[in-house]
Amino acid sequence: MSQTSEEPTRWLVVGLGNPEKKYAANRHNVGFHVLDRLAAKTGVSITDRRFQGWFGKAAVGPHSLLLLKPTTFMNASGEAVAKAANFYKVPTRQVAVVYDDIDLEFPRLRLRAGGSHGGHRGVESVIAALGTRDFPRVRIGVGRPPAGVDPIAHVLSDFAPAEQPEIEKTIDQAVEAALSLVTAGLAKTMTLFNSRTKAAVEPSVCEEPEPVASPKE
Repeated sequence: MSQTSEEPTRWLVVGLGNPEKKYAANRHNVGFHVLDRLAAKTGVSITDRRFQGWFGKAAVGPHSLLLLKPTTFMNASGEAVAKAANFYKVPTRQVAVVYDDIDLEFPRLRLRAGGSHGGHRGVESVIAALGTRDFPRVRIGVGRPPAGVDPIAHVLSDFAPAEQPEIEKTIDQAVEAALSLVTAGLAKTMTLFNSRTKAAVEPSVCEEPEPVASPKE
């Protein structure tokens, strides 16, 4: 059953990134930027130091929205996610993780219902900590690195000035998608936002087919 505005829900939305200032503008930190803008959109601040991260709570109509930016560094993000989800008893189907994805064309936005980590160490950590791959993903395409550039160096680089207008639009779309998850559920949000993205490109060998959302989502 898909949720409606009359059915209050609780969602935990997590943005992945690295906490030190030197990483702030990196492609790898785009999940943090989405959470900051989501907090501003809902009129809250993510300033509470809880669950090994920066944490905040917002109301979206009758729904509860929990916001988390882990400060564990990317590769241990799951520790913070599991602590927050367990404390508030949020089911994993309502734990949405926002992160950068080199397997997506820049600046594409794509939602998934679950799947593998695709080589992303932060997502790998979340899967290990939650004990399941079945949690929603809000993926933001940062594209493959240029020839000869190491993928790690690519994601730890800043967006170029010419890329800023496009990534800003995608961040705004990701905020809209996160709010839609809370109010409309995963299946409807995937239908709406995945159809908004650029024309499909061939998936990389690391990318699995999109899983179908459960009827309960």
